[in-house]
Amino acid sequence: GHILTVTVVAVDKGDGTLDTSNVSYGSDLDTITNEYTASGSVTFAATKMLTGRDWANQESFAFTIYGADENYNANTSVFGNGTASAANAGADGSSAITFDKIEYSFADAGKTYYYVIKETSDLTNTGLTSSGDLGAKVEITDNHDGTLSTTVTYSNGQVVTNTYAANGEVALKATKTLTGRDWKDGESYTFVLQDAQGKAVNDADGNPIQATVSQNGEVTFPALKYTEADIET
Repeated sequence: GHILTVTVVAVDKGDGTLDTSNVSYGSDLDTITNEYTASGSVTFAATKMLTGRDWANQESFAFTIYGADENYNANTSVFGNGTASAANAGADGSSAITFDKIEYSFADAGKTYYYVIKETSDLTNTGLTSSGDLGAKVEITDNHDGTLSTTVTYSNGQVVTNTYAANGEVALKATKTLTGRDWKDGESYTFVLQDAQGKAVNDADGNPIQATVSQNGEVTFPALKYTEADIET
C-alpha cells in the first residue's frame, strides 16, 4: 500500500490546550491517488465451409480482419488474421477459423467498433467461389471490476462458404476441301454437329450447333461448354 509521512508539532498554549496547527507532510504530499484501469478482448468465431470437393491434404485458407464503418465498408486498418485448415475440417466440409485476439483498454469502454472479415487467399484458377465477407459489431462494456465485456453481433452469419465447380469448353474443328472444280460464287456448305446417336447438338438457346464455309479451309464450330456434371459422360 501507499504510506504518507505526516509530522505534527504540538505546542502547549498555557491555557490547557495544545496548538497542533504545525503540520508537515513528507515528499509523498497529502494525496493518495487510485488509478482505475480495465481491459478485455474479443476473439471472433466463424466457420469455413468447403462444398463440391473434399479438403486437400494440408490445405488452408487465410482471412484478414479489417476495420470498418457502421455499414461494414472496410478500411485499410488490419486488426488480425485468421486461418482455416484441413487439419480442423470435419466430415461435412467445415473447418473452424482460428482468429487472432483483439485487445481493448479502459479507453474503449462504452464504445462500439465494426469489422469486416475477408477471405484473403487467392481463389484464382481454383474453381472455387466465395459466399462473401462477414461483418462483426463489437460493443464494449466496463464491468467496474477491472474487466471489459464484449458483445459481438455478426451482420451476415458466421459461415464463409467456398463452392467448387469445374468447367471447360472445346471448339471442334474440321477441314473442308472441294476438289475437281472451283467454288462457285455464293456457294457454301453448312455442317451440323451431331452426337454419337446422330442427333443434332443444340446450344444453350436450343438451336442446332452448326458452322458454314464458302471456301477451302478450316471449319470451326462454336465452343461447347461443359460443367462438372459432364465429367465421364
